[in-house]
Amino acid sequence: MRAYPSWAAQFRTVFQPDDYFPDVVTEQVDGTIVEWELGEWLKPDQMARAKTREGIETDIMNAIGDQGSNNTQHNLLCVLLTQRRRQTF
Repeated sequence: MRAYPSWAAQFRTVFQPDDYFPDVVTEQVDGTIVEWELGEWLKPDQMARAKTREGIETDIMNAIGDQGSNNTQHNLLCVLLTQRRRQTF
């Protein structure tokens, strides 16, 4: 929608429901409701990278478990980075 503002101007509201289907629901300016199912990516290599990332994110969340609500006022998130240890002899 950012790439095509003229297309985005046709929507009054856009949201992602919690249900499995549809992926996105839009309400057009004329009041028509359109349910969108995003079938596949245009570029298979993008889809492969996204699936790999999803798998990594799922593994991390499974490893650290439920973190509860974030009630901090000044911190939105914490980023975990992996580092290779330099071997010293």
